[in-house]
Amino acid sequence: MGHPMSDNKYLTVEEVVERYRGAVTVSTLESWRGMRIGPAFIKVGKAVLYPVEELDVWDKKNMVVCKPNSSCSLPLTSRARVPNNKGPHIEPDRQACRRGKHSKTRNAADQATVVSPSAASR
Repeated sequence: MGHPMSDNKYLTVEEVVERYRGAVTVSTLESWRGMRIGPAFIKVGKAVLYPVEELDVWDKKNMVVCKPNSSCSLPLTSRARVPNNKGPHIEPDRQACRRGKHSKTRNAADQATVVSPSAASR
């Protein structure tokens, strides 16, 4: 009788792919093992196993922590109020934001780029 995956100390390659919802593939894991990058693994004969504790450590090493940028107080996206939401939406000028080329006192419309509905859906 098997244990649920959360109780396993080790995951198979397929279970690791499932853990990362397919964002990391079997071939990617194979390539990483060959280059000795990626999460730590154990090889027993031909079997490759990934210790869950090592995957947790690897997750923490790869975590991206976002910090608010106090010099850029623009909303991420604001949509114009139009039927079916197919009108233009406004995106902040992220390049100007990164370069610090705008003033906090200007309004979002002055700092934004209007994008056509067809460009917004790409």
